[in-house]
This record gives sequence, structure tokens and C-alpha cells, in this order.
Amino acid sequence: MTLVNFIDFSTSANQVLARTIEWFSANKLVLNLEKTNIMKFLTTNQPYCALAISYKDKCIEEAVNLKFIAIQIDSNLNWRNHNDQTIPTLSVACYMVRQMYHICNNDIQRSIYFVYYHSIVSYGIILWVKFLTQ
Repeated sequence: MTLVNFIDFSTSANQVLARTIEWFSANKLVLNLEKTNIMKFLTTNQPYCALAISYKDKCIEEAVNLKFIAIQIDSNLNWRNHNDQTIPTLSVACYMVRQMYHICNNDIQRSIYFVYYHSIVSYGIILWVKFLTQ
């Protein structure tokens, strides 16, 4: 992306943000700018260039890594951060299933598996598969 294109993009992004906030206001909604982040997706060999998007002197923070609906996303679309947060949770789930092996019958073990393990693994799988097949 050239500098001119980047400046045009920043200008357009600021205009879109202003229109979005106006739409929110017209529909009696509020966009919390302190909790709002922007993320610019980059390839690994692309140089970093700061993106400044603001509304009424409130600059929106640029994030390199953020959590979106329980899925960790980073600016390079790398799953490392998500895996680092998911693996300990899965480890606890495995431990629970293993501990219940001697105590519970198969139906209860199956329920424990689906509640604690399967729900974590299957959440976001559509995104994972889409990413891996590209």
C-alpha cells in the first residue's frame, strides 16, 4: 500500500467511524470508544505503519492482538496466542474427564466431555479450518 493510499484509507476510516457513531446515536445506541480497538491485518514481511483513527479527539487504540468472541486474533492471523490460551483450559478439561472415569458411568462421562472439552475445541473451528485450507 502506498502512502497516498494509506492516507486515503485513514481518511475514509475516520469518515466511516463518524457515520457509524451517528447511526448508533440515531438508534439510541452508544459506541464505547474506550473499549473499541482497530486492527490492521499484515503479512509477516509488510512494514508497520501506524493507523490513526479518531472521533472528536478520542483516538482509537490499535491492537496487535485482541479477543473477539472468545477467539484470540492477531494482526498476522496467527493462531499461536489463541492456542496458548486454549491449551491450559483443555488440559483442565482432560484432567476432569480423566478423574471422573472411575466415578461416573459412560453417560455422565460423555456429558462431562461435551461440556468441558468438546465445546472449547469446536468453538471457532469454522475459522480454523478456513484459515488452514487457504
